[in-house]
Order: sequence, then C-alpha cells, then structure tokens
Amino acid sequence: MENTALDSPDASWLEKSEDRSFQCLVHDGYYYLPIEEELTETNLDSELGIVSRVGEWKEIKEGDTPFYVPGSTYYTIKGVPDKNKIAIEIVRKESKKYQVLEKGHPVPK
Repeated sequence: MENTALDSPDASWLEKSEDRSFQCLVHDGYYYLPIEEELTETNLDSELGIVSRVGEWKEIKEGDTPFYVPGSTYYTIKGVPDKNKIAIEIVRKESKKYQVLEKGHPVPK
C-alpha cells in the first residue's frame, strides 16, 4: 500500500496551504473545505454520511472527495447551526482525529 502525506512522521494534521480546494468533501449540494481547526469526539453531534468515492467525477454525488479515505465518517458539530461547519474523521495508524470543514460554494448542477 502506498503511503500518503498523512502517513509521514513529519506531516502536520493541519498543514498550512494557500489552496486546499483539492481536499474538499461534497455534502448536501455544497463543497466543504478544511480549515485550521480540530475537534475531539465529544464535540461531534450526529453522523451525516460516509465517504464512498474518491477521485474526480463528471457527476458529483454526496460524500464525494478527491482527498479523504473511503469509509471516513463525517458529522455535524455540536453548537454549529445550519451545518456551516462539519467534521470528518481522519484515521492515522492507531490515532483518530477530526478535521473541521467549512461550507463553501454550491456544487454546480
């Protein structure tokens, strides 16, 4: 199995980058993009879905992403109204973290 940046011992969970659009997740007709924020499991509310497809597609569907691992679960966040931010689980070796994603532009129809 090929290693990714998340497997690197020097990798930061939240590396600063000018363009993180390649890390998007599609939910409820919108792109969600990562921001410089992490959560613990106690901040999670309800499950929204599971990443099922990774790659670039002509027809974009719920849970599509070019970045996150298939099977990753994404959640609402306690106290955040209208799903302006959601969280996705990131599993790295034996540890599990939750990356915050912020609502971006609607997916073109």
